[in-house]
Amino acid sequence: MLKGQSLTQEARALEWASTIDSNDLKRHLFFLASDYLAGRETATEGNDMAADYIASFFQKNGLKAIDQDGDYFMDVPFTRFQPDSLSLKYDQKNLEAYKDYVVSPFQQRPLPSFEAEEIYFLGYAVEDQGYNDFGKFDWEEKVVLIYKTLPDEVKGRLVDSSQFELTERLERLSAKGVKAALIVDEQFKSYSARIKRYVMASFLNLGVVNPDSLPLLPHAHLSTAAAEDIIGKKMKKFLAARDELINDGGLKGKPYKIKRDVFIDWVPSLSFTKSQNVLALLPGSNPDKEAEHIIVSAHYDHLGQRGDGIYNGADDNGSGTTTVLEVMETFAQAAKAGQGPERSILFMLVTGEEKGLLGSRYYADHPILPLSDAVANVNVDMVGRIDEKYQDSSEYIYVIGADRISNDLQDVHVRANEKGPNLILDYTYNEEDDPNRYYYRSDHYNFAKNGIPAIFFFNGTHEDYHRTTDTPDKIAFSSMAERAKLIFLTTWEIANRPQRLSIDHPVE
Repeated sequence: MLKGQSLTQEARALEWASTIDSNDLKRHLFFLASDYLAGRETATEGNDMAADYIASFFQKNGLKAIDQDGDYFMDVPFTRFQPDSLSLKYDQKNLEAYKDYVVSPFQQRPLPSFEAEEIYFLGYAVEDQGYNDFGKFDWEEKVVLIYKTLPDEVKGRLVDSSQFELTERLERLSAKGVKAALIVDEQFKSYSARIKRYVMASFLNLGVVNPDSLPLLPHAHLSTAAAEDIIGKKMKKFLAARDELINDGGLKGKPYKIKRDVFIDWVPSLSFTKSQNVLALLPGSNPDKEAEHIIVSAHYDHLGQRGDGIYNGADDNGSGTTTVLEVMETFAQAAKAGQGPERSILFMLVTGEEKGLLGSRYYADHPILPLSDAVANVNVDMVGRIDEKYQDSSEYIYVIGADRISNDLQDVHVRANEKGPNLILDYTYNEEDDPNRYYYRSDHYNFAKNGIPAIFFFNGTHEDYHRTTDTPDKIAFSSMAERAKLIFLTTWEIANRPQRLSIDHPVE
C-alpha cells in the first residue's frame, strides 16, 4: 500500500494510470515534432505554435489559467545576442574562431579592443579551504589561462563541490577583477560544434539586458592545440608550474606568466524579443492542502532550423512535453470524476531550456504561486527513447535528484514504481561525481536550488541527441507510456500524502 493512502486511493491511482495510452502520446508527439513547427526554437513562430497547441489542450481539459492575462501564457523576455566583432590574437597571430577558440556570449560581458602584454596561469580558478589557485596575488585586470576540467587531485581537496562547475569558477574570476579568461578545454571539438549551432540561431539572455551588467567575465574556450601554441617552447616549465600548484594545494608564490601580446575584441549586437512559459493549474480537492502544489514540468523548446536542416526534437523534449500533457489529461479526468488530487498540481511547459534553462529560471525568479507552497517538482526531459545500455531491456528509466533534498521523495517514486510499471530504476546519473552533471542541466535544477524537492526522469542520450535525426518515428511509445504511468503515480502520491515531503538536506 502506498504510504498515506487507503486501499481505495491506491486502486484508483492504478486504475487511472492504466488509462495512459501510447496512441495519445503518439498523436501529440507527431505534431509537436513535425517539420511544420520547424524545431520549436525559442522565440520563433514554431515555438509559438507549440505553445498555442499546449494552451488549447489545457483549456480543452478544463484547467485553470493562472497567468495575469488568463491565456495560460507567462511572457518571458529575452535579449538576443549575435556575434558582431570576434577576434583573438597573440603576437599578431590570428586564431580562428570555432577551430582554435570559441566565445559564448551567453551570460558574459563584451570586451572591445583590449590589449595585454602577458597571460597569467591561474590553474583551475579554485578557491577552497583545501586548495587555492589564487594565493595572495593581485589578479585585477589580468588575462588568465585556466583549465576547464578539474583533476582528481584537486577534486579530492575541495570542501565546496559547487566549484566543479565552470560557471562558479568564472563568477569567482569576475569577483577577483580578472579582465578575461582563456579556458583550456579538453572537449573543445564537441563544445565548439554545440556553440556554433547556437550562434547560428543567436544567443538569448534572460530579460532586457545591458551587456555590461552580465555576470560572467569575457572568456573563450581554447583547443588544447591552440593553448600549446600560445604557451610555445616553454611547455615544460608551464607543466611544471601546473604540477607545483597541484602538489602545493594551490599558489604559494607568484603565478606562472606567459609573455604574449594579446589582443581581444568580443562584441555582440543585440535586440529584444520574448517567448512564453505555458502554465495551467489543477486545483486541489482538499481545502486544507489546496494552496500546496506540485510543479510538473518539461521544456517544449528545441534547437529549431539551421539552413535546410530541421531539429525536430522528438525525444528532446517532445517526449517530455507529450508526457506532461498525457499526465495532465489523466489527472483532469480523475478530477472530473470526483477523484482529483488533494493538493494542487501546476503543469508547466517551459521555453528557453536549450538556451540555458531560462524559462524555468524566469518562473523561479518571478513565481505566480509562492515557491514556499511548492511541495515538489517532477521534471520530464527525454523519456521516449532507449539508450545503448538498455537495448535488451527497454523497461527502465534514469532517476536524478530524488534524494538530493528529500528522502521522502526517494521513497515515494520507488513505492510508486513497485505498485505500478515496475521499471528498472537506474541512478547512474544521480551520482555526485557523474561527469555528465545532468542534475544541473535540466529545468528541475532551478527549483531544487530554491530548496524544492525535485525529481528528474530521463532516458539517457543516444546518437540522435541534438541532431536532425531526432524524429518521432524512432520513439519507443510503449516504453514511453510505462514511464508516463510512473510519473503519474509519483505525482499522485506526492499530491495525496498526509504530510508534505520532508526536507532532509536543506539547500544553503
